[in-house]
Amino acid sequence: MDLTVLLSQLDKGTPLYYVVLTVFVLTQLYKYLHNAKLDKQMKVVSDKAKQIVIPIANMTGLANADRRAKAVDMLYNWAVAHKIKISRNNAAHIIDFAYHYCKNQGWLNDKQPVTTGNPEDLTPEQLDNMTPDK
Repeated sequence: MDLTVLLSQLDKGTPLYYVVLTVFVLTQLYKYLHNAKLDKQMKVVSDKAKQIVIPIANMTGLANADRRAKAVDMLYNWAVAHKIKISRNNAAHIIDFAYHYCKNQGWLNDKQPVTTGNPEDLTPEQLDNMTPDK
């Protein structure tokens, strides 16, 4: 039975009314504090996801799927280390949200071309590493 219904049916002059009222107030307070704690945790996780996404998205030489997997792993490991309960699936959703948020803010340049120096500025070893094997 809902406590509000029970409160409406009780006589306000009885001690039982005040007991039920106290339970109702404490229940609502607990829900508020619990939701506030979850909101704070979610903000912390979201901020951490943004911190993870920005440098990874700007990396060159990684496929998008590899970048995403690396970011999800980093966020999941960070959350576990800080005793925040999160599934890998939820971590992936948070990373996706953080990526799109950062992209919309203009913080990412993840479509940047891979650039190399002029051939005359590179060492012979760097040139050998860039030259495909025959």
